[in-house]
Amino acid sequence: MRKILLLAILITGVFSCKNNKKEEQPKAKDSSTYVALQKTASSMFGVLPTSAKSKNNPLTKEKVALGKKLFLDKRLSKDNTQSCNTCHNLKTYGVDNLSTSPGNNGGFGTRNSPTVFN
Repeated sequence: MRKILLLAILITGVFSCKNNKKEEQPKAKDSSTYVALQKTASSMFGVLPTSAKSKNNPLTKEKVALGKKLFLDKRLSKDNTQSCNTCHNLKTYGVDNLSTSPGNNGGFGTRNSPTVFN
C-alpha cells in the first residue's frame, strides 16, 4: 500500500512539474504613432461650443416649446408609435440603455441610440 501511495505521489510530482517561463506579452503600439494620430484627429475635430447661440437666430421660449413638442410627437414616426424620446429618453440622459434600439413594428435596429446631450 505504501509503495502504491509513494508511486502515486512521485507520478503526480513529475507531471506537475512544468516550465514556468512566462509567455511574451505583445508589444504595445508605438506611442509616436498614437501621438501623431491624436494630433491629426485634434486638427480635424474641435471641442464643441458650450452654446449654439446666434445673433441671427436667438433662442426664444417659443422655439424651446416647439422643439419639445416635436421631440415628444409620435406622429413624426413611420407608424405613429414612437417619438424621439422613445429612444433618446431625457429621463435616462437621452439614451435607452439598450444594445440596439427598437424600430417601428417592434423590430430592433442594428445600432444603439446615442445621447442627445452634448
